[in-house]
Amino acid sequence: MRGAHQRGRCLQHAGAKRHRVDVAAKLPGRGAWVAASKSAIATAVEKKLFSRAAKANVTADSGLPARTEAALVARMLGDLGLARRSGAAMLGFDNVLRQLEGPKPPKALIEALDGAKDGKRKLYAAAHRLELDCVVIETLTSAELGLALGRENVIHAAVQPGGLAERLIFDAERLSGFRGAGFCAGHESPRADASKAKVNHERY
Repeated sequence: MRGAHQRGRCLQHAGAKRHRVDVAAKLPGRGAWVAASKSAIATAVEKKLFSRAAKANVTADSGLPARTEAALVARMLGDLGLARRSGAAMLGFDNVLRQLEGPKPPKALIEALDGAKDGKRKLYAAAHRLELDCVVIETLTSAELGLALGRENVIHAAVQPGGLAERLIFDAERLSGFRGAGFCAGHESPRADASKAKVNHERY
């Protein structure tokens, strides 16, 4: 698991003259952590906080928040595809409900951001009734889920416990800072304070 200091933050790479998004935190050299929200990154760009963190003149333009959101979406879709191919993901209301009620319930319950509320409520109620330690993710659209899972208009999906589920939960919490409410782990997830827009640099 990642350290608590990483949750709710997106890594931007400051090793070049132009900032690059590095949500996987794998690029070499010096990076900068910034709160994972559209407004926080926009404020950091406006106030040139990335240059201050990198101690160099680097370019971070107004498109950085959108590129960060797109990078998080792409990473989540890739992991969902891996989960589907490995058999760790199931989709469709009936399949997800059976999994919730089965001996090995999923860790991540994934609902389309633009899906109808009725089916979601039934699955939420089932998870609550069974007192499952299940994280609800509602940050991706049905079209995005369908793209990852190879089927049109996916509304309901779930992922078994394991590394892929943990990474999806981690990235969903970050993506919720760009798309509003859509992540619930049974407690209030930390939100980025856009007014602070703190940027800290560290080597990784």
